[in-house]
Amino acid sequence: MARPLHPLLACALLPLVVPACQLVRGVAEAPGKVVGAVTGGAANAPTIDLDDVRSMSMRYADRIVAQVDAATYLYTARDPSPEALERSLMWRIGAAERAFEMAAHSHPAAALADLVALCSYGRKLHETYWTKTLGENDRPMIEVWTSLEQQGLEAVSRHLTAEQSKALREVLARWSQGADDPDELLRSGAPSFEELASNPTAGATTGSLLGILGLDPLDSLEPAAREVARTRELAERAVFLAQRLPRTLAWRMELLSIKTARQPAVKSVIEDLERTSKAAESLAATADALPEKLRVESDLVLQRVSTELSAQRAGLVNDLEKSSAPTQALLGELQKTLDAGTRLSQSLESTTRTVEALVTNARAPEAPAAVESAPKEPGKPFDPAEYTALATALTGTLHELDTAAANLDRSLPAVQKSVDEAATRVDRTIERAWRLAIVLVLVAVAASVLGFVIVRRLSNRAQRPPSPA
Repeated sequence: MARPLHPLLACALLPLVVPACQLVRGVAEAPGKVVGAVTGGAANAPTIDLDDVRSMSMRYADRIVAQVDAATYLYTARDPSPEALERSLMWRIGAAERAFEMAAHSHPAAALADLVALCSYGRKLHETYWTKTLGENDRPMIEVWTSLEQQGLEAVSRHLTAEQSKALREVLARWSQGADDPDELLRSGAPSFEELASNPTAGATTGSLLGILGLDPLDSLEPAAREVARTRELAERAVFLAQRLPRTLAWRMELLSIKTARQPAVKSVIEDLERTSKAAESLAATADALPEKLRVESDLVLQRVSTELSAQRAGLVNDLEKSSAPTQALLGELQKTLDAGTRLSQSLESTTRTVEALVTNARAPEAPAAVESAPKEPGKPFDPAEYTALATALTGTLHELDTAAANLDRSLPAVQKSVDEAATRVDRTIERAWRLAIVLVLVAVAASVLGFVIVRRLSNRAQRPPSPA
């Protein structure tokens, strides 16, 4: 349970609490005092909430960056070239950095006026310079900068007085009429509104506007209160910039990567890596398909060998069939010769028996008449016609035998030659088939070894880090 504060202690702390309350009240009333000093303290004078102007300026800066980002995407959709992408990133980065820097200005009214001047500059630059260079592709950028400028003028009309709003419009219109040199616009960059209003041709109506732009809300505060308020505002602006820094850094990194990739040395290295990667992929695909190709090639080789052997075998059979006709004729002649020899031998045998019988009858002695018990029949008398016919048949048989032997002598060399040619052709076919099979096997083995060596070398080269340019 808390103990009640001692009355004496409360009295001792009272002198410290009262100045602190006055400090807080002074910080809270500072913008109103400043506005009162600018407007002359009139009772009916319009008031300006600088805190509201500051928060509105920050929101306006965010809106500028978001809409410019969207417009650059439309631009790159019309022109998808690497140069257009790099140009769009430069536009985003320039608009974001300039808008965030202006929104974090220590003077809220000056921040709002600078943002409106930034939009006017962007519209004028794209109308006079980039349209001539890019043509209709730059139309989204002109439209977005025109829309953002109109939004800023409407915000000025809501937060500043009518006289100050009119003076701001006159300054921007006079600057837009005089800025007719596109190259000078591109070189000079976006000006601040204070630079535009300080121009001698700006007119005398900008006095009150410059007063509000250079207004410091903390000038009327006591030193301690002013330091506290400035510390708070500084922290707010730092947080505002820190929250939006990652987006700008991301665009910076993307732009740097694009510029680096477009360098000749880096581009060459990237192209070499792409070619190496494609070669490695091709070799990997070839190595994967190599077993199947070898199987297909081996099947084709076996098919070709089988076809060749079949063709050679068919040719051999055909040759044998062609050479068999003379052989058949020779065999027929031989058969006829053998038949004639058989008939000749039979005729000779018959002739021999006949001759033996004749000789026996001619040389046999006459038997005594007393011994003969019975009379014998007289033998056949000698007939020269039989001997003549026998001699004629023997001569014809010998002639046929000579003819058959001559035919056999003529046919045997042709048959031997046909058989030898057929055997030689078969040997050549088998030898050619074996040579073809051995060559194809050696080629397949050499291709496998070569593919393996190339894959290993390219893999080692791809894993090796690229040498610095």
